[in-house]
Amino acid sequence: MDPKTELLNRLSEALTRGQDGFTEEELSLAFEEVFKMLIQGQIGELILEGRLDLRIDDGTVLYSATEGGGVPLSEPMPLEMLIENVRGAEGR
Repeated sequence: MDPKTELLNRLSEALTRGQDGFTEEELSLAFEEVFKMLIQGQIGELILEGRLDLRIDDGTVLYSATEGGGVPLSEPMPLEMLIENVRGAEGR
């Protein structure tokens, strides 16, 4: 089963348990929020694995992909942009 379909099924179940039903808009909102948290979790794992570097520029935390050992593979970017790139790569 497609992971996004599975996520929608689980969200539907959770919304049904939590509020006895939901609209398509509420399902969409829940999907966006949970999907964002999942991506942030993946980003956290990449940091722990040493595959992302952090930099702070003008009070903004920037992330860049790395092979490890300080070899950047991408330009530093804010978290929101990184999330959008991950979404785009996943066909969202």
